[in-house]
Amino acid sequence: MSGDHTTADNHDPVPGEPGSSLPSSVTLGQVVLWCGRPDARVVFMPADLVLVPFTVLWAGIAILIGVMALNGGSRMPTGIAISIIVVFGLVGLYLLVGRFVVKAILNAKTSFVVTASDAIVARGRTITRFPLHQHAVEITRTRRGGHATVYFGDSSGGGMDVGNLGLDFLAPKYSQRLRSRIWKAHVMAFYNVADVAGLMDSFRRAGVPTI
Repeated sequence: MSGDHTTADNHDPVPGEPGSSLPSSVTLGQVVLWCGRPDARVVFMPADLVLVPFTVLWAGIAILIGVMALNGGSRMPTGIAISIIVVFGLVGLYLLVGRFVVKAILNAKTSFVVTASDAIVARGRTITRFPLHQHAVEITRTRRGGHATVYFGDSSGGGMDVGNLGLDFLAPKYSQRLRSRIWKAHVMAFYNVADVAGLMDSFRRAGVPTI
């Protein structure tokens, strides 16, 4: 099952969140039961507990090898050593800092909407729509219950959920082998929702089963 993607240009205010605006075609005439956004105060996802230390180790070893080569510790050509330092340094910088900036920018453009029949993610001009009554929705709460992440559709693969990491540009390139062994991807998700009570109430009013 995959979500439907559409684009739209015109924007009208959406009831449920003051100041928010979404493409006028987002609800297709349906009544909006709930509208929200990712909480900008939530910076880290569970996968970051693995990704951040791995990035530090991976980039650190690569840069160390390059520096040792420059200092005469190996027979590696100087040009290759410099390339290793620059490339791995830039990639490491993006994974440690840049992707969080990208994620913040993308989340600022993202709105979540629940109608009587659909769950909708609107990001800029792109709209992803998931029919609510075809599957139960999976809800993950934080330990203190202050936020919730809602997954729609069957997940592909197992292991870590790699959504909302600032790595969206890699999504089309995820291999099925890595998905099945390491990563987990869902059709669609509402990440880091602060208004848990309002969201849950919208699912109850829509008659949607949750797990």
